[in-house]
Amino acid sequence: MLYKWPIIGHELQLQKLESDLSSGNFSHSYLFVGPDKVGKFLVAKTLSGILQCSENYCRKCPVCIQIEKGVHLDTIEIRDDGESIKIEEIRDLISTLHMSAQGKYKIVLLDNIGRMTPEAANCFLKTLEEPPKNTLFLMTATNVHGLLPTIVSRSRVMKFPAISERKLASQIAAMQEALNIDSTPEMLNRACMLSLGRPGKAIELLRDTDVLSAYLRF
Repeated sequence: MLYKWPIIGHELQLQKLESDLSSGNFSHSYLFVGPDKVGKFLVAKTLSGILQCSENYCRKCPVCIQIEKGVHLDTIEIRDDGESIKIEEIRDLISTLHMSAQGKYKIVLLDNIGRMTPEAANCFLKTLEEPPKNTLFLMTATNVHGLLPTIVSRSRVMKFPAISERKLASQIAAMQEALNIDSTPEMLNRACMLSLGRPGKAIELLRDTDVLSAYLRF
């Protein structure tokens, strides 16, 4: 790998993104599709850091720290809060995108775009088709069904499948200290089994020891 991705699994997808970056074939719009908590948004956020940081996401400079905290002015996050994305939110986003960028790009991280109302999706499509200069969209969805077909067709779609239980357990075990996890092999294996191949879910279970212990009793 050319870059340090803090990602569990998805090596083929990361290699494809690196190839797009190095070849100059990078799309202005990516749509990462896969199960909830499989790592799609973390890939998008890491990719935004690689693009914005002069040291390819060093995770130490002010730019990287701001991106980590979700407060970087040119990296706009719309996280999945369980609510619909309404047209007013898209209009606010579009206004922000027309402001001058302080860095290389304006990057929009849109989590679970299936939450867009039809009005919001149609409003967003106009900007996706004719984006302001140096504007990139990194979006996620659990599937493409129900999405506006023209949004899908205007984006480079990448699938992020669930990871095998064995691979998931092995990679989490190697990253326990970095992930701030202290688990027994039994807890790790059970969390990976219950996660159904989703790294984010496995980590969530390992950090909530009360919930995981309850599962272990059955």
